[in-house]
Amino acid sequence: MCRIYFCEIAESNHMELSEKLISMVSENKRERIKKLRFPVDQMLAAYSELLVRFIACSQFEIQNSEISFLKNEYGKPYLYGYPDFHFNISHTHNAFVVAVSDSEVGVDIERIHAADIKISDRFFAPAERKFISQAFDKDTAFYQ
Repeated sequence: MCRIYFCEIAESNHMELSEKLISMVSENKRERIKKLRFPVDQMLAAYSELLVRFIACSQFEIQNSEISFLKNEYGKPYLYGYPDFHFNISHTHNAFVVAVSDSEVGVDIERIHAADIKISDRFFAPAERKFISQAFDKDTAFYQ
């Protein structure tokens, strides 16, 4: 089963992560978050990580302190000790999406604008490229 969570953050001039929230992620993740240039990006990275942690804690009845994320040989993060817990995070501008599943999962979020259809030649399956080429509205078809 796959669950998808979406969150949009309204940008404001008063965006800053509280120390309490940031302390709930690993030291490594805290350092990476602090290096992000814009406060909204820091919020998206922190909130999406915290959501995955909350879901894992709820699902497995574990404490946040028991969570350890590692990366596989392809750089994809996973929850150590829980081989049936798969997740993926994507964020853009002021929103993020988290997918959680009992099998491998991927998710991507993009702000919709005129599509660069040439990207499909490199990354899309033949059936997807055909779908786009035959569509009246190629931008909508690309994002579908």
